[in-house]
Amino acid sequence: MERTAVVVDENLLEQIQYQGGGLPILLCEDRYNEYINGEVNCHWHDEFEFGLVLKGQVEFNVHQPDESRESWVLHEGQGIFINARALHTARQIRRGTVVLCLVLPGDFFSHQLGDPIPEKYTSCCPGVPSRIVSDS
Repeated sequence: MERTAVVVDENLLEQIQYQGGGLPILLCEDRYNEYINGEVNCHWHDEFEFGLVLKGQVEFNVHQPDESRESWVLHEGQGIFINARALHTARQIRRGTVVLCLVLPGDFFSHQLGDPIPEKYTSCCPGVPSRIVSDS
């Protein structure tokens, strides 16, 4: 079985490829046995990333703007938020680790209640309201 790595440019930037349909959300399962040495190589992206450990145990390393590095070991059921533009890596501690990842563009949360939702986020979904509303 051929092992994989995150594809990055010379600056370690990963260009996120969203699935078709126009809605800029990427939901995927990272199966760490499929990565070289069970590790997601060092990279960054302009998007927010949420990770939830579905199986196994994984260590995340996130580099901070002050050039320090923070590490977390996560177990099944635990999650992590990785800010946009944060350089990060992850490696499985237990073989067979699976992490569910949700990736959203950096401007996804920049809108407030009552603001129009940008057409680029709703053009794929007829019937989606054109404004952000609250039930309260």
